[in-house]
Amino acid sequence: MTRTLLILLGWACWLSPSIYAQEAQDSLILKAPSDWRIEQISFPLAFAPDLPYHGFEDIRFMPGWHEKDSPEFWSYTFVWFIEDALDLNENKLKSIIELYFDGLNQVVRNMNKDSSDQISATEAHFKASLKEGGPAEYYSGKLTVYDAFFTKSPIQLFAQVRYFACPKQERNLVWFMFSPKAFTDPVWESLESVELAIPCKE
Repeated sequence: MTRTLLILLGWACWLSPSIYAQEAQDSLILKAPSDWRIEQISFPLAFAPDLPYHGFEDIRFMPGWHEKDSPEFWSYTFVWFIEDALDLNENKLKSIIELYFDGLNQVVRNMNKDSSDQISATEAHFKASLKEGGPAEYYSGKLTVYDAFFTKSPIQLFAQVRYFACPKQERNLVWFMFSPKAFTDPVWESLESVELAIPCKE
């Protein structure tokens, strides 16, 4: 088994023993191509326990997510399917994302038992945008995040975030997409082709 796969399995399983709880398995939220890796993590997130939400995270990794030379490197999407309503704005989203990635990086560093890594703090910036004719909140942004998995150095990620209610399920959904590629790159067509697997309209 490769070291990369071990790291991924560590994220998926070690961080959250309830990752494959029955509730999550019965509630796949995203529908992506069959070669995209699936992971689910229940809240509270072990690497970011200060995020006070209730529900789970449903993740889809593009096939080349873990390959540094792939155009799909670090390109993935996930949703939070949560009970909590968020009073989301640009500053709150910035705080959430920085807390999320800083916690994740610290745990991965500890898993690797490499105290020589100098992990830089995540810096995120978001701008709200409006979508005509829909209740969803849209944000686009950029973040500089330390890549504790592969390059052991800071990388820049472009981000899109959508937030909307799912009244039928009495849940709220926050949908994140990340890639080092600019929004004009074809990788974003692939990310945006991922669909919701539940009847929750934006």
